[in-house]
Amino acid sequence: MESAEFPKYLRAAQLLLYINAGIWLIFGAATIVRLFSGDVTQIFSGIILGTLMLGNVALLYGAGLGLKRAQQRYLYFALAILALNLFLSITDEFGLFDLATVILNLATIILILASRKYFAPNDQAAT
Repeated sequence: MESAEFPKYLRAAQLLLYINAGIWLIFGAATIVRLFSGDVTQIFSGIILGTLMLGNVALLYGAGLGLKRAQQRYLYFALAILALNLFLSITDEFGLFDLATVILNLATIILILASRKYFAPNDQAAT
């Protein structure tokens, strides 16, 4: 589909995915940077957490890019990543950062679901 046909709600969802990825990029980078000024015994867990956060950045960014493809697999991929982020945000210690990401994830899910008619079945959409 051409850019002119890209729904406004979906464009907003794509922007929120990129903002979410940016937040996680900053948070993941800060986690890794803190490793070098902290306790040596926590380096391993910090590397794992930082790597997972940066992996989340890649998934969120990829989901944002995929939304423009107009295929249902990208719709489901984006919803799965957002649902996982939502679940993980509320199962840990809940703070201001978690509240912000929960609101961001919920808003993005709502916008994507509002635009679900844009997505054709996988075998019918242009690749």
